[in-house]
Amino acid sequence: MDHAKITQVLESLPTGVLSQHRFVRHYFYGPDTRLRRVRTHLKRLHDDMMFDFLDKGLAVTTAARLDHDGLMQSVGMMESAAAEAGLEYDGFEIVLDDVEDQVTLEPLEDHVASGSYLRLALGAGRFGYLLFLGGNKTDGYLFDCLALVDDGKATPQILAGAPRLYRQPVQGMIDPFGVEVTGTATDMTHPITVPFRMATDYPTPEEVAALAAQHGIAPDRIERDWPVVLERLVAAGQTIGRSDPIAYTAELKRNGRITWTEGDTIPRGQAAAWPMLFGAHVTLDTLRAALTGERDIVALTDAAS
Repeated sequence: MDHAKITQVLESLPTGVLSQHRFVRHYFYGPDTRLRRVRTHLKRLHDDMMFDFLDKGLAVTTAARLDHDGLMQSVGMMESAAAEAGLEYDGFEIVLDDVEDQVTLEPLEDHVASGSYLRLALGAGRFGYLLFLGGNKTDGYLFDCLALVDDGKATPQILAGAPRLYRQPVQGMIDPFGVEVTGTATDMTHPITVPFRMATDYPTPEEVAALAAQHGIAPDRIERDWPVVLERLVAAGQTIGRSDPIAYTAELKRNGRITWTEGDTIPRGQAAAWPMLFGAHVTLDTLRAALTGERDIVALTDAAS
């Protein structure tokens, strides 16, 4: 990753756009099959990205904050995806013509302190909860999601002993105006280390279509019915992944910053003890669905990958 180039790009931008969220377009070049695989992989993890196939290339447009950390994270993710897919990463450009309107959430850390228990309304006078462990808009956020559903009166002591929805903390993007702080955890010690696994294989669209077809989903319905595809794959004991994933560990410090460290491969034979999938983010919508008995898209994505 070229730190000097990122600094040079930022210095060339109009002052008024710095620290705003704008579109960044990244370029990949290589064999068509590998380009399609990396597209499928990135879309599976980040469904707000946009893709355009070029002559022997692929343009990936995504949102990023226009500061050094924001661009470093965006470029680093793309360089890693290119390296794992055996593709050439040919740099990026800032798209100033369009204002980024997909990332509309306020930074959670500006409104909620780490260690806060958050309550969300499920409807009919019922509420769910999650614990904001920490993080920021640049490094990402970590949450411990609770399986408890009640009338909204649970105390921090009750929440501390409540069962968890997932086997470990997960990543998430939570609207600070869609939750209420209902207490503070008193037993958090730092640093907090959370393991994840990062997928390293990229099934082609044809392979995904073939799997979906086995379960009665037509190609033109895959994107719309993707939760159904995942549910049927999991029920059949099938997975999209083929290759061994890589260990990817988050270390959350007391100041709210998260450091990500890449580790060794994790043999697929150890699937029962795997950490959860990196990139499977919980949102208020997915959490409500999971807590009210609808599809748990985070659990399904984890199980099918």
